[in-house]
Amino acid sequence: MPPAVLLTATMLAGCVTSGSPPIARTLPPPPDIMQPVAVPDVRAGMDMRASAYDHRAALFSANRRLRASRDWYRGVRADYARPR
Repeated sequence: MPPAVLLTATMLAGCVTSGSPPIARTLPPPPDIMQPVAVPDVRAGMDMRASAYDHRAALFSANRRLRASRDWYRGVRADYARPR
């Protein structure tokens, strides 16, 4: 057998797993706050101020949910970064 083949086989022998099962982690389910925000309907004859108010309220709710989701994700990242 050529020396290069023996050397390669020797190097790859260290890649054999030791039989330990892989570490499994289960992420928590997403919080309920991550649900989509419904887009308010605009109907014919509707007062534009009321429509603007509805859309502004929906946008406020969506942004609140995005901030909460971002904070949740940062917590998950911090938890995974902690040494075990």
